[in-house]
Amino acid sequence: RGSVPLKAALSFLDQRNNRQCSTEECQRIALQFLYALYPRAAEFFRANPVRIDERGRVRNHFSVWYKGVPLRFGAARIIVNPETGMIDAFMAPDVDPEQLETINHRPDVSAEEAKETFLAAFDVKLEWQPDFTAGSDQHYKLVYKPVYPSYIDAHIRKKKRM
Repeated sequence: RGSVPLKAALSFLDQRNNRQCSTEECQRIALQFLYALYPRAAEFFRANPVRIDERGRVRNHFSVWYKGVPLRFGAARIIVNPETGMIDAFMAPDVDPEQLETINHRPDVSAEEAKETFLAAFDVKLEWQPDFTAGSDQHYKLVYKPVYPSYIDAHIRKKKRM
């Protein structure tokens, strides 16, 4: 450790050769690159369907997961040029996947406690809303709108160690 991880790389080389890689070969090249950067990639990444961009390059998108839980924001993107078999672009995930190991992936609050806390903080109010319904002669209608608090107190219970 101690080194700065690669965050992104782009190739502006315009080289051609007679090599024409299949989509599967491009996927294999992307996986080799991913594993070179993240030797434990199988623990942290899931492959999404491959796409071909407007320039014919193979776009590989690997979502970040940890212990079966997907991260909403986090993916590695590797673009492979099938004409050269070279990587044209790499974008690292927003978070170092190995840092996820420091996070407790199990909720400290039970589903019932979370539901009770949410419902205790949740409310509705009546509000006038414009009525755009076709054929309606009324311009406004009364609707119930949810009122969310600016925050919900999280109750965290410490697990007793034995």
